[in-house]
Amino acid sequence: MTFLKGFLDQVEDWFLKGQRFAMARVVESIGSSPLPIGAAMLVGPNGEALGSVSGGCVEGAVYHTATEVLSGAPPRTERYGYSDADALSVGLTCGGILTILIEAIDRDTFPHFEEVIAHVREGEPVAWVTGPVTTTGAEVHRIVLDGNKPSGTFGDAALDTEIAGLLKSSLHHSASGLHRIFKRGVSCSIGAPDEESNSLNLFIHALTGPPRLIVVGASSHAAALASLGRALGYHTTVCDARPVFATGERFPDSHEVVREWPDRYLMHTPIDARTAICILTHDARFDVPAVLAALASPAGYIGVMGSRTTHHDRNRRLCEAGVTTEQMRRVHSPIGLDLGGRTAEETALSILAEIVALRNGRSGKALAAVHGPIH
Repeated sequence: MTFLKGFLDQVEDWFLKGQRFAMARVVESIGSSPLPIGAAMLVGPNGEALGSVSGGCVEGAVYHTATEVLSGAPPRTERYGYSDADALSVGLTCGGILTILIEAIDRDTFPHFEEVIAHVREGEPVAWVTGPVTTTGAEVHRIVLDGNKPSGTFGDAALDTEIAGLLKSSLHHSASGLHRIFKRGVSCSIGAPDEESNSLNLFIHALTGPPRLIVVGASSHAAALASLGRALGYHTTVCDARPVFATGERFPDSHEVVREWPDRYLMHTPIDARTAICILTHDARFDVPAVLAALASPAGYIGVMGSRTTHHDRNRRLCEAGVTTEQMRRVHSPIGLDLGGRTAEETALSILAEIVALRNGRSGKALAAVHGPIH
């Protein structure tokens, strides 16, 4: 969850004091773009700018529009793309197209924004809808979904029910984006045939909390991995059964340190498809039971550290324990990409590079050696 990351306290202070600020969000992205759907930049009541919508390409133009909205202009929708004339001023040099929704936020325009802030702070899932979004702006009807409890209304019970269903689906799939709802009650993606007179375009912003990074083994490599993983937005856990090694002092950057046998911990802790499990003990007493427990979970990434000799011996033990060839394909061993690193920090970089590549369905090769969009 990157929304409001790094400036949550400031935004909460503005809102609770009743101060008005502008929020610009990426609501649609076509082709290569620097930041994902939902990326946000805020302009505070004194003109301060926080966050980013493009990594720098169009920030100046967005800031100018945000100040106008902050001064009383209606919400605006702006589209930015590459052209020879404006590529170095307000265009996207990467060649993509961004649609940015710019609106003012305060207690009057978004009374439920305090709920959003609370959920972001606690890392809990929350989704909300803004719309109808048009080519020029958006109205300010909103519904916030807190678990299964929606807040707010569009003024129509049937429409509210359909939007609540979309919010739940967006949270389940961790997907923010534009949706078109037809007045006859059928919804579809924004790319559907245009029926402007019979539809509403809505932007759903879904925040599902940070993905988990579970590191097995209280080693120096684990400390480096927990630190870098936290910097990348993961909720990090270090697990080791040895209390002398599994201490908060040794892992100051980990969100939590668990003193428990790793296989037992993996059997009861919440794990989903976004969870990465990294087993760094390279000791058969810990490795094999931990891998078996990880394979019984829906974890999206399972990696195990060790030399090639350790890797082959571990595979033999796993086969003897009944692990199938298909299951073995889920295990990334030896862990990480071939970066040639030797330090704990370089090893952590190698591991997280593999995790990010797998999560995005990419090869992990040098960009110069592949074709297609970078993002």
